[in-house]
Amino acid sequence: MLVYNINYTTVNTYSVPIREAVLNFLVLPSSENQTVEAYEIETDPLAQYYLTTNALGFSVIHFRLKDISSFCFTLKLKVSRNEVNPYNFNALPIEEENALLASDAFTIDQYFYLSMSAFTLLPSSFDIPKRNIDEAVFTFIQRVNVFVNQFLKFDLAKADPQRKPESIITEKRGVCQDYTHLMLGILRSNSIPSRYVSGYLNQGNALEGSGAIHAWVQALIPGVGWIGFDPTNNLLEDHHYIKIAHGADIDDCTTLKGVIKGSGTNLTDYHVLVEEQNKKETNQ
Repeated sequence: MLVYNINYTTVNTYSVPIREAVLNFLVLPSSENQTVEAYEIETDPLAQYYLTTNALGFSVIHFRLKDISSFCFTLKLKVSRNEVNPYNFNALPIEEENALLASDAFTIDQYFYLSMSAFTLLPSSFDIPKRNIDEAVFTFIQRVNVFVNQFLKFDLAKADPQRKPESIITEKRGVCQDYTHLMLGILRSNSIPSRYVSGYLNQGNALEGSGAIHAWVQALIPGVGWIGFDPTNNLLEDHHYIKIAHGADIDDCTTLKGVIKGSGTNLTDYHVLVEEQNKKETNQ
């Protein structure tokens, strides 16, 4: 069992004081293979909050604010995580995988994670990698993981939550959400259900995207279940990944959503720090 201390801090600054705002944060870890042992919320100015569960079953923190020019929100977490070996499973024979992927029942059950959106629909001019009929699903997904990792170059200057596949493919640069959307488009084009995942990443491994909310892919292996792949770092999801939520694309996993009443502009800055408690204690 690994234990992580996580600090998420965001600062919203408004050029003109706002009359009223409702801010919704999707930042609490899910209960999948992990446990939130404790959490603490700090705000400046002081503000009350309440929790709800969204349509996909994940916890959202809500604030209702009035007459402010800035808002600082800090979430301090202690999360325990089971150690995971993503290669520890027994795959079905390829013939059975193919039969499941081609079945109407499977397609209907996974329709939400097979459908394309503006973030995952790839241009017709793009040469989409194709799975061979005699290729195991897991083997193909690993191949796509490598392909996306090598196709794109990580570039923080391209951070834009509304970026679409045409721009990603043309510029061949992006951040974790871009790697994830490109991989989702490829997998869904090959009839493999796949979902966008947001979460925290252990910074002790010096991986791309670990200083912010990270994004990766979970793909459904027929007869096995959901397995995570991180195309940004060409890795599989293990115990260094702390999941917040999943959805069809970034719209279902956006960290901050809200409504603001007021004029002027706003600037949002945030920072994530993840420390593995076991290592920290060992080094003392």
